[in-house]
Amino acid sequence: EALDKLFPGLGDSPMGETLTIPETARGTSPLVSIGSWPFGSARATAADEDRQLLFYGMGGVVRTLDISDPANPTVVTDDLHTGGLVQELCYDGANQHLLVAAGRGGLEIWDVANPAAPTRLSVTEVIYAGVEAPAVDVDLSDGIAYVAADFGLVHIFDISNPAAPVDLGITGVPDCKHVVIHEPYLYATGHDFGRFEILGPGDIRHLSQESNIAINASVGEVVGARAYVVKNGDILILDLTSAFFPVIGSYSLSGYSFTDLQAQGLDLYAGDAGDGFLVLNLSSPTSPSMIGSYAASGARTVQIVGVRAYTTWAQSADIVDISDPTLPSQIGENIAPASSAYDAEAQDGLVYVADSSKGFFVLDASDPASPFAIGNTTIPGLPLDVTIDGSYAFVASQFEGLQVVDVSDPTNPVVVGSHATPDYARGVDVVGNLAYVADLTGGLLIYDVTDPTDPIEIGSLGLPQGADRVTVENGIAYCATGSDGLRIVDVSDPTLPALLGGLGSTDFTVDSALHGDYLLQANFGGGMRVVDVSNPTHPLQVATFDPPGIIAWGISVHGDIAFLSSASNELFALDVSDPTNPVLLDSRETVGDAFQSFPDGGRTFVADGSAGVAIYQYLQPASTDEGDPVSIGASGVVLRMEGHAALFQLPQRETTLGIYDARGRSVLRESGQQTVRFDPGRSGVYFWKASGDSDGTQTGRVVIVR
Repeated sequence: EALDKLFPGLGDSPMGETLTIPETARGTSPLVSIGSWPFGSARATAADEDRQLLFYGMGGVVRTLDISDPANPTVVTDDLHTGGLVQELCYDGANQHLLVAAGRGGLEIWDVANPAAPTRLSVTEVIYAGVEAPAVDVDLSDGIAYVAADFGLVHIFDISNPAAPVDLGITGVPDCKHVVIHEPYLYATGHDFGRFEILGPGDIRHLSQESNIAINASVGEVVGARAYVVKNGDILILDLTSAFFPVIGSYSLSGYSFTDLQAQGLDLYAGDAGDGFLVLNLSSPTSPSMIGSYAASGARTVQIVGVRAYTTWAQSADIVDISDPTLPSQIGENIAPASSAYDAEAQDGLVYVADSSKGFFVLDASDPASPFAIGNTTIPGLPLDVTIDGSYAFVASQFEGLQVVDVSDPTNPVVVGSHATPDYARGVDVVGNLAYVADLTGGLLIYDVTDPTDPIEIGSLGLPQGADRVTVENGIAYCATGSDGLRIVDVSDPTLPALLGGLGSTDFTVDSALHGDYLLQANFGGGMRVVDVSNPTHPLQVATFDPPGIIAWGISVHGDIAFLSSASNELFALDVSDPTNPVLLDSRETVGDAFQSFPDGGRTFVADGSAGVAIYQYLQPASTDEGDPVSIGASGVVLRMEGHAALFQLPQRETTLGIYDARGRSVLRESGQQTVRFDPGRSGVYFWKASGDSDGTQTGRVVIVR
């Protein structure tokens, strides 16, 4: 019954009958990903020189660029969405497959033979000691993928059948960050720097006494008998001819902190996240000399292909001519749409996004499966919170205070007003013609925004620990005040705000949401707490929800359902119909850092940090009593099993079917009167939803066993 409160009717059949599905299991409702705008920081590239394509990872998406005219790279598609943040790419040109090290999303393999329509062939979790380890780098040799998995060492997968990779074992070094193959050796960089002999496909051994212990490097490259590794931003040079690979030299340059290395011949390209890259000549292996440099906003990663270097930094991918390595020069670039979505608010099919690096975006999410940006503008400072009121967006921008954006034309948002705050503006709420701003040192600030182009400060109240977020209702402001927990302020006279009460916290309180006489608070180190504020002068904590490892960052409420977002990459849905006893309904691992969520129109929009915006819906599976397959109502979906496949018979042209994996990621979407065959090629639990223009919605789940 608690689940029915979320988005009523979502689990109902068209005629109120029960759906019977073969080979299914009864269970709770899934929080399902139905769409995303997953753009974030640029991080990795891989090139197909023959087809003049550049694959460019940014957040939870890999953009495909046509670089046949490198001065004007054009987008082929942004449809390659990953289940984790893109960490590294490896291109298999022989098979036209793209391998993606997707962090907690594991190893993904994509068929990019048709670059405009990439197809995911497989997703493989990287498991070490029973725990999911992040895939942070990948290299390929003879049909074998070597995946650096941080604390999970190096995992070896046979991908001769890319739809079903086979785990061959584990080798490598602790805290492995980087792998590179120089036949017949695999070099792994992390806590140690190790060399491993590849005896045959997947047959590998660690050569005796051939590792540098506790070097704690982040990336490595090998040229001849020397290895070059980055440690704390400097380059160390290791002798590969001596036991334990001793350090025999180093290279550093004032102002540079190196993050990536790639060699071509005797030239080593050393990228810096904030200062472009250097070209170092290795004619004297222990004393590299700088022969060229590329000045840019940054080159966090560098890939060399022929006479071009492809670099990424937070904002873009650059194409650099290195035909003369002494004079590298930019010939093209492609800007990442977003970098770090910190807050989002949805209204009437539009999503308004505060991006702490790239400003303010407006997304069209009328089709939640395919949201797209229709407008954006630069906002001074670091936008951290957004509230929509009428035709205006009110943005709290760190360092630059309150910013007012005219969104009457969502394709052309314009900053029309602003007012500085004492320090870090972090939260904003608007009631009537008043804007309430939470400032990290200024506390609570109140502005008259009758004229949005000219906000006027009319009142303020200093708070010892400042304020992170504020929510206002019935003349009372509830301030999340970090280590001070909660401060409740009487703002019935906005010119003279007065402290009513408060409640300390052993954790760091960062956000609040009202639910009747109760305030739900997100605590950075302690999940969610529920506070009875029926007497605002004496608030009382009545309940908590604090699962291990949570880093609660945002809280929102829809009806009796609370959505708790965690920067530890999770979204929780809780039944708070009895606020003194919150009950977990479901949780979902997010691609990025789930900073904030905003429920609207039966959906929840998550500001997912470096993975942009994620859109979720709560699906309530129908009953799954065993029996023969049946249809629901006069024109319902018929489901039957055929071998390892599920066949969905869609009854009419208006029917749309969506299928989602156990992580809530969309894996299939079809429409129209047809029979849809679903065979994912691997065992698993999958959730489905079918809807029509007038015949309601059917939902369920199916277990595929192979």
